[in-house]
Amino acid sequence: MTDKEYAKQKARIKKIIEKWHDVFELGQWDIVFYWTRVLNEDNPRVKAQVKGDWQYRHCTMELFLPMFEDNDDIEAERTIIHELTHVLLLPMAAKLDDDGADNHEYTCVSLTRAIIRAYQTSIDVQRHGK
Repeated sequence: MTDKEYAKQKARIKKIIEKWHDVFELGQWDIVFYWTRVLNEDNPRVKAQVKGDWQYRHCTMELFLPMFEDNDDIEAERTIIHELTHVLLLPMAAKLDDDGADNHEYTCVSLTRAIIRAYQTSIDVQRHGK
């Protein structure tokens, strides 16, 4: 990933994060973002991952920017919403076994879809009064 590609993806993803940070009411969280130019070594399909100490409302989000290059803005936004959902659900993720981790991931996917649908519906109502 060139410096130019890195800067472009970082700026695009940062803009999406800024949009959704307030929607998720994460102002009391200390989120440290790590912007990487390489793929996740353990799973090259991973676009981002969240780890943290939920008790202290602190977490990190590592973003594997090469994974976003082929995504349009809608897909990139979906990924960020998904990862921010992980932030909110960090207390549930503590000490999960493999089955629990799968259930946690399913919950994040489901909530991401519901959040996007609710957001789109609210925009439609604002625009069309329906």
